[in-house]
Amino acid sequence: MSELERTLLGALLLNPELLESCDLSAADFSVGQERACFSEIAALWEDRHPSEVDPVLLAAQLGGDGATSFIAGCMDGNIKLDAAAFAE
Repeated sequence: MSELERTLLGALLLNPELLESCDLSAADFSVGQERACFSEIAALWEDRHPSEVDPVLLAAQLGGDGATSFIAGCMDGNIKLDAAAFAE
């Protein structure tokens, strides 16, 4: 997974409303967990417009070995960039 994909997915996990202001599609992500993750986030946004995506539920939806580690890896860089957001 590229650093850009990880950063984008982490940002979308924390702020799925960003989908409204960008022109991303599943085709913009590598085939595999990256594309599946984006597709799940986009589907959640379309269905419920959540303020953030629950990483545990997303990992369960993705399923398979390493899904939880994959989601944590996506969030890790964004937490380090905006640690204050998690102090609330």
